[in-house]
Amino acid sequence: MLGAGIATSTAGALGGCLALGARFTARTPLQVEPRSLFMWYGTLAWRIVRLALPNLTREGVGRTGHILCTRIMTALGMAALAAHQITVRVESLSYTPGRGFSLAAATLVGQSLGRGEEDTAVAAVHRTGALACRVIGAIGLGFAFFSHQLVAVFGANQETLRLAGAALQIAALEQVPIVLNMVLSAAFQGAGDTRKPMYVTLFGVPIF
Repeated sequence: MLGAGIATSTAGALGGCLALGARFTARTPLQVEPRSLFMWYGTLAWRIVRLALPNLTREGVGRTGHILCTRIMTALGMAALAAHQITVRVESLSYTPGRGFSLAAATLVGQSLGRGEEDTAVAAVHRTGALACRVIGAIGLGFAFFSHQLVAVFGANQETLRLAGAALQIAALEQVPIVLNMVLSAAFQGAGDTRKPMYVTLFGVPIF
């Protein structure tokens, strides 16, 4: 466990350093000078805080929901908890492209609104959402029909694998709604509205 913690922290720190290095040295449309990191812009800082607070609340509520869900799984026994963890790991195969689509939606909306092209922003959300639903829907079908083969990779005992396979089949039903939520939330954020995604999370987490 100690080694895993050290590896995770080291990887995160290295990734941050590489990102800063690329930002300072690469030829990109957004140029940042190292000395600008030590300059203070009060108006901009307040705007950042106003945009960040709803996201902070949203993430806090979401993480709290995950913790409570894990607590429920723990009460059901180690087999159920292990099956839940396996299901989450397999399900992450759909989260990665989902995040890619959501970032694309946020970028396209922000660029379009920055140019004053509201119709283009709306069209970008529709097309990104439709493409995301097709791709993630196909992954969901894979979860539904090959659930037991996918969880078998983890090599757990038969009871855990049986529970994980059943959970993954149920999870297949949520793939399209989840990616739609990701794309639409990112679109709102790209438009500078971070409150609506927060409200969705505040409403949705207590339900589940």
